[in-house]
Amino acid sequence: MCSPVLRLCDCLILHINQCKFKYSFSMLTLEERVNIAELLNGMSLDDLNSLASTVTKGLLKTCTRQEANEAILQHSDTVESILNRKKISRELLFKYLHWKKVTTDSNLDKKSLINLLTNYWREQLHNGENPPTEANVQSNVVQTSVNTTSQVISTQLEPVQVDLLALKFTEWFYQLLNKDFLDGSSFALGSENFWSDSTI
Repeated sequence: MCSPVLRLCDCLILHINQCKFKYSFSMLTLEERVNIAELLNGMSLDDLNSLASTVTKGLLKTCTRQEANEAILQHSDTVESILNRKKISRELLFKYLHWKKVTTDSNLDKKSLINLLTNYWREQLHNGENPPTEANVQSNVVQTSVNTTSQVISTQLEPVQVDLLALKFTEWFYQLLNKDFLDGSSFALGSENFWSDSTI
């Protein structure tokens, strides 16, 4: 019979391998994923699902905002490949830039708005401002519905938070395990290493 610690290690190794596989093929950086997800929150669910279907060439059918966001982010090569899609409208880009308080000429075409937006994101990253992380993103985006009334949508990127938490835990766990192993001391993983209410 396996000990709980061995089962925990097996689960962690499996999750690490899944995370490596899942994220090794993503060509968007963490900051790009967060920025695009924030922009996508301004789209209607129908448009978002349609965009996800286009990006995946109809191979995935998404039903929720979360599924659509993940499909778009996972299967896109670059930020520009997403922003140039037909469903990413000039109006959406303009509203996002307005929400971010970026001064924008209302006569700019879509290509110019895309350039302005990517430059804005690049500046935010290089100005030393704390870039958003998927673990703490909570965005309030104004979305315009068909009848042109506005509503505020609050979203959180929960699945990514879980993955990030698991990744941080495994980094901590294996650093601790390797440190004690390499020092030659006997290592005993005990309850003092975890919260009192944690379970395996």
